Amino acid sequence: MRQSTGGVREARGRERREAFLTVAATVFRAKGLKVATMADVAAAVGVAKPVLYRRFPSKDALIAALTQQVYQAVQTAFDETPPDSGRVLESVLAAIRSVEDGYVALVRDGEVYLPDAPATTMQLKTSTARAVRRSLGLVGTPSADDPLPLRLAVETLTDFIHAAFVWWIQHGESDQDSRFLAWLNGLIDAWPATTAAAFRPD
Repeated sequence: MRQSTGGVREARGRERREAFLTVAATVFRAKGLKVATMADVAAAVGVAKPVLYRRFPSKDALIAALTQQVYQAVQTAFDETPPDSGRVLESVLAAIRSVEDGYVALVRDGEVYLPDAPATTMQLKTSTARAVRRSLGLVGTPSADDPLPLRLAVETLTDFIHAAFVWWIQHGESDQDSRFLAWLNGLIDAWPATTAAAFRPD
């Protein structure tokens, strides 16, 4: 069955939008969210600025769309990985590699640049915190009712893992991902026990 003209046009529009986001992510990673301009992105895509503005009415709108793309990739990896598989972080890293330019730019610069940083970067952090809890054999989402040592372990691990993923993507080789993940999982295994020991009653 042939696709309708409208369906073909819509599919091409989605593909073009994704292409714009891919190039924008590369520009934002190279120049930083604050410094990069819509003119930089348009030039890298190879279109006039009005063409870019028709799809994304502002730089903030473009970054918001990129944030959603990255968040969706990470969240999908999390949702599709069985909790008892022991491969949660492996799946998340693979997802990050598929959108790595956007991930690096957002995690590195997001809280400094984004006008609604608490809402946008918190999406990524919440997904990572859930992955951390799952790796620790815990269920549910972080809660203010969690014991202090657990909250300290999960929240600091979440920030650390984001930083570690960004560092590894920038400096590590993908064929060494398994070694990186073994190192990371070893730290995750040790972190809660170390934290609990520090807060154990005398």
